[in-house]
Amino acid sequence: MKDFFNRKEIIGIFSILIFIFALSYLNYLNSLRRSRDIQRRDDLTALAQGLERFYGDDDFGVYPPASVDNKIVACIPAGTTYEEIKEIVGNRPEVNKLKIFPRLTGCPWGDSSLSDPSDNSKELYLSVIPRDSKASGGYSYLYFSTGKHFQVYGAYEGKAMPEYDPGIISRGLMCGSQICNFGKASRGTPLDVSLEDFEKELKGGL
Repeated sequence: MKDFFNRKEIIGIFSILIFIFALSYLNYLNSLRRSRDIQRRDDLTALAQGLERFYGDDDFGVYPPASVDNKIVACIPAGTTYEEIKEIVGNRPEVNKLKIFPRLTGCPWGDSSLSDPSDNSKELYLSVIPRDSKASGGYSYLYFSTGKHFQVYGAYEGKAMPEYDPGIISRGLMCGSQICNFGKASRGTPLDVSLEDFEKELKGGL
């Protein structure tokens, strides 16, 4: 009976163990990546629902504007108080509510709620405007709005998610340092063309 492995057998055993470890590690990384992609899908779903609630508020009837860096303009900036915003609206929110937007700023991803900036007694439209879980790695969300329609985009790490869209990729939009490849939009709004082109088409301008 042989008590010890010879050199070739030891190398073979270690090779098998290394292969198993490498395969397990790759599966682990793929699992983490898929988990992040699922979170991205859920983030944009929740954000789209919050934007629809904002639009559905009788005093607004529009989607929030987009800032120059493609954030949602619905937050009170430093140096401006809630009382100042509320004073603009006064007692006629149905007339004056839209006048507050020039005084607002883009909401930081992950650090703000989506709410009515002029009425803090209202229920939040969305408790937290989400931030990509790999924001530190160059991933970000991207928001466009004309008031009538909106688009919000993200970048999946993998290609297996059903919302992965080559049509969006062809636009070359940058979600941080990554090319956007999926998104959500207001009802009936396409994701593979700009809002400006879409609205021109609706008006028969193309």
